[in-house]
Amino acid sequence: MKTKNIIIAVVAVLIVGVGLYYFYPVPEEEKIGGDEDEHGCMLMAGYSWCEAEQKCLRPWEEGCEDYIIQLFETVETETNIDFSEPVDVVLTWQVEGETSVESLTLDALMIGADTVVDQDFQKMKNLIENDGFEDDAYNGRGSFVGEYRAYRKDNFSLVCVLSGILSDFDLDEPRYEPQTTDRDVNIICAILDKSLVPEISVEKRIREALAEKHGKKVSQTEITITQETEDHARGSVVFQPGGSENSGMFLAAKVNDEWQIAFDGNGAVACQDLEDYNFPNDMVEDVCY
Repeated sequence: MKTKNIIIAVVAVLIVGVGLYYFYPVPEEEKIGGDEDEHGCMLMAGYSWCEAEQKCLRPWEEGCEDYIIQLFETVETETNIDFSEPVDVVLTWQVEGETSVESLTLDALMIGADTVVDQDFQKMKNLIENDGFEDDAYNGRGSFVGEYRAYRKDNFSLVCVLSGILSDFDLDEPRYEPQTTDRDVNIICAILDKSLVPEISVEKRIREALAEKHGKKVSQTEITITQETEDHARGSVVFQPGGSENSGMFLAAKVNDEWQIAFDGNGAVACQDLEDYNFPNDMVEDVCY
């Protein structure tokens, strides 16, 4: 009889609970998954609506042409310059490869304006940089006839070029001397499909870090990795022309997506100096004290 009463009580509680749910529903914003926008994109999962693609996407995984148009509109509004309408162009973009620089051909959008004063050109650079873009070392360049600045926004899979050629530049003039600081400006942006970008090996990144630390060329730096996890590596290094004074072991760790040298040499290292890197015990137990 006691067991029967318990079952009846449980059933009663469930019935009351279901009734309360229907009469007092949980507010939409408190429901799991209730963080959708008007297009049904799950905001808490990082999705946003892309009008150009007509779908929800994560901007760091997949580019959206909407972001390019927004950047163009911001530059035009803030500088009060009447740019041309966006046109389709092709942008050649260079990326780092494992052994050399590789060129990608990207479909892009471009806007332009002639005779832009230097002050407004500098303002454009600031607007782009303040929008989260970073300088790209492989594509930017400058010359006496103007600037060609390249930017990337990795989190949004976007790349852009800002070119400002001096307005009086004449390609046919062999002894050209600038008489103005005004520029003919083009802004070119493209979506970069990250699957096209070569994946750089851990070995190359550690070689680069060791070379930079010791002021050597990467081509002079040879390493052998003997232990490796996703975020840690151990091995030996030789700086050419070789010899015991130019060789030793190393410990490297990945911090904020960059490989750092935690220790290198032929001696031992204090264990407390490695604590912040969280090395696996079996990787450091015989080299730290």
